Amino acid sequence: RLAGLDKPRVVDLGCGAGFVGVALKATWPELDMWLVESSYRKASFLTLATVRLGLPGLRAYHARADGSPALALKRQEGGDAGKLEPQADAVLARALAPRDEALALARPLAKLGGWAVVFQSQRPSGLESAAYRLPEEKTDRFLMFARRDE
Repeated sequence: RLAGLDKPRVVDLGCGAGFVGVALKATWPELDMWLVESSYRKASFLTLATVRLGLPGLRAYHARADGSPALALKRQEGGDAGKLEPQADAVLARALAPRDEALALARPLAKLGGWAVVFQSQRPSGLESAAYRLPEEKTDRFLMFARRDE
């Protein structure tokens, strides 16, 4: 879905320890990857990890998705660091919230024509999805794709 873009921007919202975002960045050097995590400890680890990895275009943010049409970045220094305008080509949401809430948080951060990608354990109905299976598992998991059209 993003392969035709020269330098796609992806936001990994609620990225945890950054496994998905860092792996994507390591395998796709042109990617501009923003790791967004609300836990101070995880965000601190991610900040150190991004510096140590030295991958250009990999950034870590200590922030919360507030449910408004943009992401309010709350930096560790405190206070509102402003609004991140919707500009991502794709926004990933894994273990962030239940499906509808995750979509409500992720989709507004994508630019028009961009995608919200929500990881699901059950096949989602009504939206485009793709199945995948982790090693050693016997059941499928799913990526649900929701395009931002408005």
